[in-house]
Amino acid sequence: MVFDIIFLVIFCWAAYRGFTKGFILQVAMLGALFLGIWGAIKFSGYTSALIMEKLQTNVEYLPVISFALTFIVIVIGIHFLAKLVEKLLEAIALSFVNRLLGV
Repeated sequence: MVFDIIFLVIFCWAAYRGFTKGFILQVAMLGALFLGIWGAIKFSGYTSALIMEKLQTNVEYLPVISFALTFIVIVIGIHFLAKLVEKLLEAIALSFVNRLLGV
């Protein structure tokens, strides 16, 4: 009984969040999480080298800083792309469908 109530509360919260944010933004943010982690693992070495070249420094925490910076840039980029797609859907009057699919 308690498990059912907890599950129902989580489900209602997720449905509300999906309806208010919309399907495109919800899927994009989930994808941004995975792509951000993958991209940060893959490209943080390049970011680290670029930071060392531009700032001419060798900080002890540079790998962590470059990982975080790469992750944030990827997530923000995907977020802006999702917002652009949402604006396109609003322009062709599919905004309600997007919000309905978000549930």
